[in-house]
Amino acid sequence: MKGDFSRLTFEPSKRYTAVLMQQGRVTLDSDWNEQVAIREHVERIRFEDVVGGYGVPHGEGFAVHGDRNGALALSAGRIYAGGLLCELIESTPLERLVRRPLAPRPGRTDLVFLDAWERHVTALDDPDLLEPALGGADTTTRLQVVWKIDLVENVGDRSSAEGSAALPKKGTAAMRVATPDGYSGSENHLYRVEIHDGSARGHATFKWSRDNGSVVFAVEDFVQPSVVRVTLGLPRTPQKLAVGDWVEVSSDESELAGQVGTLARVEELSEDGRSVLLDRDVSPHRNETHARLRRWDQRNGPAVPVSSDWIPLEAGVQVRFSGSDFQPGDYWTIPARPADVCIEWPAEEPPQGIEHQLCPLALVQWKQAGETCTPVVRDCRRAFLPLTEIHTELARLKSEIAELRRQTPP
Repeated sequence: MKGDFSRLTFEPSKRYTAVLMQQGRVTLDSDWNEQVAIREHVERIRFEDVVGGYGVPHGEGFAVHGDRNGALALSAGRIYAGGLLCELIESTPLERLVRRPLAPRPGRTDLVFLDAWERHVTALDDPDLLEPALGGADTTTRLQVVWKIDLVENVGDRSSAEGSAALPKKGTAAMRVATPDGYSGSENHLYRVEIHDGSARGHATFKWSRDNGSVVFAVEDFVQPSVVRVTLGLPRTPQKLAVGDWVEVSSDESELAGQVGTLARVEELSEDGRSVLLDRDVSPHRNETHARLRRWDQRNGPAVPVSSDWIPLEAGVQVRFSGSDFQPGDYWTIPARPADVCIEWPAEEPPQGIEHQLCPLALVQWKQAGETCTPVVRDCRRAFLPLTEIHTELARLKSEIAELRRQTPP
């Protein structure tokens, strides 16, 4: 969540159930946000305890099937992935939903799965969040469930019940923070360390921000391949750019596809600060939705290599990494306060997000049929009934069993 937050305080191990206000006290954004995180955590855990890690109500939604043209499609309905509600309004061709094109090959079996996560939405993504009565003030932000369909190719001979075993595994990426000589900054900051190029340690890279990546500007126009015109900060956050800043140009398309943007260095600024000359071509983002320019604060290159050695950020803050399989978008936030002098941080911390919820939908086996490949689909979804219908379903099953017994000779 790249928002203008003071810090993110939710900690599941503390087992808090609510945040209570006291009279005459200061109201903090971190308290409000911790209450939201507590409720969401409890609701998702409760759902998983009742239904499981994933499930389809009535078994009607997100079924992979052949459409009237013989191509694969996904049925309309709902599915819950790790407690996140995903909805599809109408049956849709699978090729319009998958992250990469289907590549049928006779004899091969592919796993089709759902990838769901929560996206942070700001007023740059949805202008309706600005309040006209307050002069277009930027107030709160939102969390939004988004999902994509993805593939694991050539998973071998598996049963439908074994589909989940072929899902991509989570990596072991972790980070440690230290301030050996104390935090020397004069202001409160929420540092954000975010993976840019995903890979193993030694090949992955990261970018960082002292303001949780919240310094961002809407791109009004791509004037030239390396020149953009931006809208300066929202009323509440009137930050500016400076020559030498590293920025990232991205959009809704890149974010929803789980891809990073283009990192570029600010070479020159117009007098009003709105026309920005960059050191490279960013025009591939020209036709994308809600293009934006986000400032990062590293100075030694567009992105910093991930390393097991201590890497200085600024003001005495250092980070180092361990584990493997760093994914683009993995992030950690570090609250730094002059009053505390040092940073409180556990030995090794896995990424705080982005938390992806994966669930298998179908195994698709490709068979040769003349000059084409025909898919044979095996359903991997788990269906569940509302609690109010379980008694009726049990009665139906008992009736079927009794009928089978009557028809079976002794």
